[in-house]
Amino acid sequence: MPDPLDTTDVHELHELVRQLQSSRSKLDDTIADLETQPCEDFRTAALHYLAAYQSYRLGTPEELEGHLQALPGPGGASDKLTDYFIQRGLALQARHFWRLGNLPVALRHAKMLQGLADTCDVHAVKAEALCLISLVYAASCKWSDAAEIALLAMAALRRGQEDALGEAAAWFALGHADFNAGKFGPAGSHLDTSFSLYSDSRLPDIYGQIEARLLSAHLCYSGGDYEDHDRLLATIEPLCAASKYLRGSGKVSRYRGKLALRRARVEGVSWEPARDLFQKSLEEFTEVNDPAGMAKSHLSLARAFAFGGDTGIARTHYEMAKKGFLTCDDAVRHAMASITEGLVDGREESRPSRELEEVFEQNIQVFRSLGDRRHLSAALYDVAMLYRWWGDETQGTAESMGYSETAAHYIREAIDTASAMQAEHLVRRFKEEARLTALQAKWSAAVLTSAGRIRLLVEFFAHDLLKQSLAVWDPLTHLGAKIKGSPHEEMISEIEKQAEVLRLRSQGLEKLWGVSEFKTDWVLDRRVTRLLPIVTEAVAMVATRDQPKVTFLTDVPPGLSIFADCDQLKCVLVNLLTSARLFVGAAVDVTEFSKGQMNLCAEGRISVCAEKQEGAVRITVRDNGPGMPHELRNLDEPLAVMKHMADHHHGLKSGKKDLRGYDISYIYCCLVVEEHGGEMWVDEEETRRFDDDDRRDSDNAYGTVIHFTLPDGPGHME
Repeated sequence: MPDPLDTTDVHELHELVRQLQSSRSKLDDTIADLETQPCEDFRTAALHYLAAYQSYRLGTPEELEGHLQALPGPGGASDKLTDYFIQRGLALQARHFWRLGNLPVALRHAKMLQGLADTCDVHAVKAEALCLISLVYAASCKWSDAAEIALLAMAALRRGQEDALGEAAAWFALGHADFNAGKFGPAGSHLDTSFSLYSDSRLPDIYGQIEARLLSAHLCYSGGDYEDHDRLLATIEPLCAASKYLRGSGKVSRYRGKLALRRARVEGVSWEPARDLFQKSLEEFTEVNDPAGMAKSHLSLARAFAFGGDTGIARTHYEMAKKGFLTCDDAVRHAMASITEGLVDGREESRPSRELEEVFEQNIQVFRSLGDRRHLSAALYDVAMLYRWWGDETQGTAESMGYSETAAHYIREAIDTASAMQAEHLVRRFKEEARLTALQAKWSAAVLTSAGRIRLLVEFFAHDLLKQSLAVWDPLTHLGAKIKGSPHEEMISEIEKQAEVLRLRSQGLEKLWGVSEFKTDWVLDRRVTRLLPIVTEAVAMVATRDQPKVTFLTDVPPGLSIFADCDQLKCVLVNLLTSARLFVGAAVDVTEFSKGQMNLCAEGRISVCAEKQEGAVRITVRDNGPGMPHELRNLDEPLAVMKHMADHHHGLKSGKKDLRGYDISYIYCCLVVEEHGGEMWVDEEETRRFDDDDRRDSDNAYGTVIHFTLPDGPGHME
């Protein structure tokens, strides 16, 4: 084969080396050919540089360092061609140590190259030295200097021959500087330019394309643009596979894992996909023996396992990451590692220690002092989420409110930091987190009385309250269509019945609004009265001629008495029976039900029964509908139900359509019963969902059973 390095001109040699670096097959063939040739200074230098470059791209650091050490030292060359490969070797060393995070050594090699390049008439070498210095400065948080030096590199290239790959490297360095400075808009534009130049059809560089796109994907993730992040990673994967670039594949896996973990936090989905992706990235970095990549993957795994609750494994991964960062002089990496250790420690306890709070604040201060807005926003978010978790763990205590307020403080600073970066997607996501944090603070601050919970109920379910008031008019609207041809007496009877339902439910809404606005107290007009007439009247009000296929049954001893507010009790029964009536006889087709389609069919049954207990009366409302969703069954904890429904109604969960009908009525009923001194709960043993596997094929398998207790009448007779 012809000699690919057959030239005596250093400019031609530079162009030939560029061509070899852009084609792996040509590079492999040239290295194999040089290994068989006589050991001349020029040929030996060429062999070791090209083999070192191949090792750098394949990710074999031991071979890389071995070939670089075999190159003659600076000033040890006998001619310009040999000296060219020595300079290129210095550039490779600088880039290698930059990747490892050993910034002082990387800077020393880059400046050594810069000094040698001043005596070289190849402008591309001078530009490469400047690009490397820019990369090191950007990693050292000297972003203005980094951007200025990247521009000097471009100016150096314009004074020489056209060099698309050199320009691509300069644009990458400028994008890298702006990205680390938190200037996401300009950074994205510079990286797109770099990718286009690396993709030049005359001399494409697939490795350059991958690195430019990886940094663009990282930018999208840091800026909260997760859709573009996924899109970019999808374009990188085939490039990594085609070039067998495992370092790039490792980064793709880790970036995907970071997004999967973020979604687990926000959307409540499983964290295990994130764990698997981080493990995959660790295996890929391990295969190419990339210590920096391995350390970052261990750090990510520590975060994932801490989030999943396995702090033992999390700590093991953190210790492995810590070992990987021993040779790293990057203050940012050390601060992020320290915060990760704090996250692991924090998940082991339900409350923070003073020492842990100081660790968080000290490391966040590192980012503030450096002006590193990108890492600052990420750290603030991580710490805020931990405080919010502590708030959940201590719900119902005075401490919970303090943790929620601290979380809100960190989230507000994260929003300000993201705004300064003009990261619009991230600002929107942080504002949503701020809303949820404020919601948690309200839960924490709620007075543990019915009145306090009602105020929360009104605030977070104003839409539902309006829906309730409108819903009671529906039966009256249907009556209008039935007037023609109906017996006069029946029409009047139906109207009177629905008017009474309207009065009762409106009365309940008025009381809720009054208490929520602090205009009225929750006062019950309690008296001893017989239960059967109240139950009978409530059933009569709910049973309509529109649903002749629904049967109402009562089993209440005639002499059973209670001590209660009759109107409020009637309102409770009407609400429970109305919601039951919506579902009984439904779900003849499970698929249709799961889509929110409910078709009433035969054999709908609703029953109300009561029995005397010691000092109380237990009332049971039972139906044979599809069964209350599991997540709404803890009616003995109305705040928990309200919080779940707040999440549902604000679109934070998956939004199951089979929750419709289970609105605030249940919570309101629970509060009324509680104010009477009773309790209300769902019978887990007898309540069955249509999708419960153990009951799916049995007869009469489904239904909801709700119990509540009230003080008995005899115990309150004068």
